[in-house]
Amino acid sequence: MLILAWRGVTDEERALVATSTMRELARTRERFAVVVVVEPAAHPPGSDTRPLFAAAMRACGRQVVGVAYVVPTDGFRGAAIRSAITGLSLLAREAYPTKAFRSIGEAAAWVAPRVSSETSVALLESAVDQVRRATPSP
Repeated sequence: MLILAWRGVTDEERALVATSTMRELARTRERFAVVVVVEPAAHPPGSDTRPLFAAAMRACGRQVVGVAYVVPTDGFRGAAIRSAITGLSLLAREAYPTKAFRSIGEAAAWVAPRVSSETSVALLESAVDQVRRATPSP
């Protein structure tokens, strides 16, 4: 599984790290899931990084069993972001399922059976929490 925490602005360097990690997973795994946590201060990918993510998802899409977006922002802003993700996913018609969630627990429960019948929801929640707590690189 690839877990990404979007904080602030995603610059080209960070996008390249994320997309090269995704390509490496596709090279070494038959299937994997992606969990993207959109932190409250995150900005959408810019015109310089969107093509990098799109190309990686096209290249790896056959192995992706699902993409879960976690938007833990409350209120109208959080609902609007989740709705935008859902709308864009419908328009994109990806080969893999995509869903937006309010909580890590909801996302983990959706992702776990897609990864493996033996995947623990609690383990996924813990892994996502660890990534969120990690100190972002400068």
